[in-house]
Formats: sequence, C-alpha cells, structure tokens
Amino acid sequence: MEMLYRVVEDHTTTPTMFGLAAPGGYCMQRISTDSSEMEQLARTLNRLQLSPIHFYEIVEDFRKS
Repeated sequence: MEMLYRVVEDHTTTPTMFGLAAPGGYCMQRISTDSSEMEQLARTLNRLQLSPIHFYEIVEDFRKS
C-alpha cells in the first residue's frame, strides 16, 4: 500500500509537536504531542484511502475528539 498520508514533526518547541501531510500538498502541523497517535491516524487514513479533499475536516474532527 502506498503511503499517502504521513506524519510530520516540528522540533521548534518543546515538546515536539506532530502533524500530518496529505497528498496534493495539504499539511496540518502541530496537531498533537503524541507521535504514536499521529502514526495511527496516518495509517487509518491510508487504509481507508481517504480523499485529500476531506483532510482538513477529518483533522478538525480528530482534534475535537
């Protein structure tokens, strides 16, 4: 399976923050300090083959959960 969604790291602050990059140049940084949580979300989005058009909505829903 091709990895379309991937975790990105921001080391400019402590603790390190993690976000997601999506196909088509979409990116949301600084979503969580939990890298495993972000890895799981990326795996889920890849497994479901989520269209990047829904990327921002999914991340906002994730942040609210």
